[in-house]
Amino acid sequence: MFLGARHCEFVAASSAAEAFARLVRAPHAIVADYPLRAPETGIAVIHALREHLGVAIPAVPVTGDTSPEIFAAAIEHQLPLLSKPVRAARLRAALTSLLSTAREG
Repeated sequence: MFLGARHCEFVAASSAAEAFARLVRAPHAIVADYPLRAPETGIAVIHALREHLGVAIPAVPVTGDTSPEIFAAAIEHQLPLLSKPVRAARLRAALTSLLSTAREG
């Protein structure tokens, strides 16, 4: 797995409540699958985590669904969106960009 090979710590969760319970500190970044346990979406969980932790955590949702509604939701929430399958180089580039922008901001 790409993240494990990069010595990144990661927390897997299928809902905001599960993420709240598993996190021991604010993450440096969030990679969220768009489709989660209904009615939650990855974008909703990103928003909930940011609100709960009081930090604008860099985040990127990923999805295999190409429907315009998902792309519109990402734009509305000012989030980049990666389409599956996501190559490791593309994920690394997205995370590097997000983390660099967060440090500068």
